[in-house]
Amino acid sequence: MYRLNLFGGVSIDGMEGPVIGRAVQRHRLALLGILAASLSPGVSRDKLVMYLWPERSAARARHALADSIYRLNEALGASAVLAVGDQLRLNCAIVGSDVGMFRDAFASGIWEDAARVYCGPFMDGFFLPGALEFERWLERMRERLDGEYGRALESLAAQRAASGDAGGAVAAWRQRAMLDRYDSRVAMRLMEALVAAGNSAAAMRHAHSHARLVEEELGTHPVPEIITFAERLRTGG
Repeated sequence: MYRLNLFGGVSIDGMEGPVIGRAVQRHRLALLGILAASLSPGVSRDKLVMYLWPERSAARARHALADSIYRLNEALGASAVLAVGDQLRLNCAIVGSDVGMFRDAFASGIWEDAARVYCGPFMDGFFLPGALEFERWLERMRERLDGEYGRALESLAAQRAASGDAGGAVAAWRQRAMLDRYDSRVAMRLMEALVAAGNSAAAMRHAHSHARLVEEELGTHPVPEIITFAERLRTGG
């Protein structure tokens, strides 16, 4: 079985190490990424050629898609990419993916696993020159998966806090704060978790660093609740 890695970059691992050669040509990796991340049972050939070969004629684009399917199945297994009518889908029995594992864990509420699998933005640093529709799809998918990762971290923090693991809750909120450093709501929740873990000094430091961040990089003032909370901690209120 192969493992398609889509968080933090794009690569394919097999039993003997990373897959190299024709299967990892850029358009073929993009094809695998689309199939792995699709929420529907399959993706139509028309949609795939629109995403991946927009500059080619319909006939040439269809030929490029057929050749990519052939090369992938040749390298990964005869049925790695399955065709059902005009729909294509990834055969998860042959090619698993980290995004598939993430979504399974997220849907099952197994927050630890979801947080562990996510190791960076979806297909980070990947691009196809001239493929504007693919870039738009990629941006939407990154935003969606980042949002799910954020919700998984918040649920994990709440789960740990409820079980008495204050330090674990702090760790989850720190990860959540790294996902969006400008989110004042998240900054406040991290400060509250730090106080619950007995580290008011760290909560005050985070309040000041968050205030400085939004002032210097966004040109705005931090929300008053953060300043008030930090002042209460300073005065022992």
